[in-house]
Parts: sequence; structure tokens; C-alpha cells
Amino acid sequence: MEKNLRQAQKMEAAGSLAGGIAHDFNNILAAMIGYVNLAMHQLEDQGMARRNLDMVVKASLRARNLIKQILAFSRHSEKEPKPLNISPVVKEAVKLVRASMPSSIEIRQDIISDPGNVLGDPGQIHQIVMNLCTNAGHAMGENAGVLTIEVGLRSLNAAEANLKPDLRPGNYVYIIISDTGHGIEEKLKERIFEPYFTTKESHEGTGLGLAVVHGIVKGMGGDISVSSESGKGTSFTILIPSISQEAAKVPTKEKISLGQGERILFVDDEELLVDVATQMLPRLGYRVTGFTSSREALKSFQENPNGFDLVITDYTMPKMIGTQLAREISKLRPEIPILLCTGFNKDDEAEKYKEFGVRAILLKPLYEHELAEVVRQMLDKGNNNG
Repeated sequence: MEKNLRQAQKMEAAGSLAGGIAHDFNNILAAMIGYVNLAMHQLEDQGMARRNLDMVVKASLRARNLIKQILAFSRHSEKEPKPLNISPVVKEAVKLVRASMPSSIEIRQDIISDPGNVLGDPGQIHQIVMNLCTNAGHAMGENAGVLTIEVGLRSLNAAEANLKPDLRPGNYVYIIISDTGHGIEEKLKERIFEPYFTTKESHEGTGLGLAVVHGIVKGMGGDISVSSESGKGTSFTILIPSISQEAAKVPTKEKISLGQGERILFVDDEELLVDVATQMLPRLGYRVTGFTSSREALKSFQENPNGFDLVITDYTMPKMIGTQLAREISKLRPEIPILLCTGFNKDDEAEKYKEFGVRAILLKPLYEHELAEVVRQMLDKGNNNG
């Protein structure tokens, strides 16, 4: 009981930490992404500099997904699983793994293009692969080694399923990630999925990686097992139930929706984000007035209620939070669309914010195409309703 209590306290601490850092981390990430996007537009050629900036944006997507997974791990955010073919997600993750691994490590792939679908979330699959491959990289260090990633379909009969308490006979999509590193001692195997347990140096990891992977796999109704021998490498095998539903088609990249000179009031207590917005939104075809003070923003709106077509506001701000600002603005102009941006909220809270006049919620950090699409939809909907 004492052991379970200690583990529960650790999990609670992890959740508190996640909630505490999510907002600030997402603000920092949002500023970085915003400035990188602006820099990319200022580069006319498609040379190496543009390519490197594009890689920064892709890495930022990893960081955003990491925050989402930490929040899910701490039960501050719930993912809605959907039918998914994991192979494209794994292949994309492996590309990022290759960029972070020393050239002395060979990466071998045996990933079939269509192993069948699972009920899951792409970000969670990405997190599984990145965590396990990062651990494998640490195990091999700078020495020559081989990292192997396999994806396929496996059928378990009754006898095989009985060996796994949470599994039933049937088809399973598998992910196997193996390395030729130093291996795991037998006495440590039963502890590797515990939160905060790590054999790494303090600067190499927190001990949460395998706990997150374990939680994701179990949440998908699957199983994760480890095979290792000290000095002879490690292999993690993940089994996820296969489903018959078809995966949703990935939407094709469409042209960014541009504005027609509409006036936007942008409010965020982070000066860098206001600076990014006052450069980005005009490039998208909008006129923007930015404030770092929600009270000053409200004063400006009170002086000229018809001077804006849309309001974009941060949620967590000093003296007056975003929903309070939205409520005061809605009292003056109930029809004006208000977009709430936040670094930390539950996916199911959008409905309750409607009473404050909020029409939509976006989770930071914001990407240019996402912001452009939502702003255009909100303005068009408002015009149609009008």
C-alpha cells in the first residue's frame, strides 16, 4: 500500500508539474515558431537556409505534441482516438530520429505500408517511437550500433493471448524497436516503466519517457514488453489491437485563406507574441492592433466598439483573463467573433466558453495556416449570420 501511495504521489506531482509549465512553455514555443515562419517568408530562394528553417518548424511540431502527451499523461487532456494507419507516422518519426542520431548508428527499417488500422492518435504513436528510439540511442552512445524499427501485423491465438493478461486472441499491429546497446540488467526490468525511474545521468532524461509510452500503449488496449540481456542490446515489442474501420484520409494541403482588410484586435501579455501577430496577420491580409494589456485592449474597444471585426485573446493574463475580456467585449457587441488562445486547456471546455462570447479555441503554439483558416472561417460565419 505504501508503494502504491508513493507511486500515486509521484504521478500527481508529474501532473502538477505538467500543468504548471505547459502555458509558459507553449508561449515560448509560439514565439519561436512565429519568428521562424516570418523568416521563411523573407527568404526568396528555396536553398539550404529555407530547408533548415522548415526543419525547425517540424521539430516544433514534435515539441507541441510532446506537451500534449505530457498533459494527456497527467490527465489534463484526453485524446479522441480515431482509426489510424501507424506506418506513415512511424516513418516520419524515424526521419527525425535519423537527424538526431550520430552517423555511427545504422538505422534499419522493416515497415510494411499497410499493416491494418488501430484506434489511436498520431501524436501518441509519434511519441512512442521517439521515446523508444531516443532511449536506444542513449544505450548505444557514440559507438557503432544498429537501431531497428519494425511495423507489421501479427495474429495471436488463445494460448499466446493468455500469456498477456490484457490481450485477447485476434489481430494486432506490432511495433518492434531494437538496439545493440548495453542492455538492461535483469533486476531493473521490472522497474523501467515506473515514473521517474531512470538509469541515465540527470542531464540525459527525467525517467518519464517509458512511463508515458506504457500509459499510451495500455490506453490503446495494447501491451508492451521488453527483451534484453546485459551487454547484448534491448528490444521493445508493442502490440496494439487491429480494427476493421478505415483510417481517415489525410487532408491535402490547401492554399492559405487570406483576409480582405478586416480589423483584428490581438491581445496577449507576451510581448513577443504580439510582435509576431502584428507582422504575421498583415501578411495574411488583415489590419491588426496589438496589446499586451487586456485592460488597455478593453479600453480601446470601448472607445471604438465598431473599429474591429474580430478579437483574438490569450486566456491566462494578469489583472483580467481572456474570458473576462471576452465577456466585457460581448456586452458591447454580442455579435463580434472572439477567438481564445490558450497554452493549457481541456479539449471539452469549448462549450462552456460560449457564455463569454468565445466562438472558437486554439491551443498554442499557433501555426500560420491554422490561424489563417480559423480566422477566415469565423469572419465568414459572422458575415453569413449577419
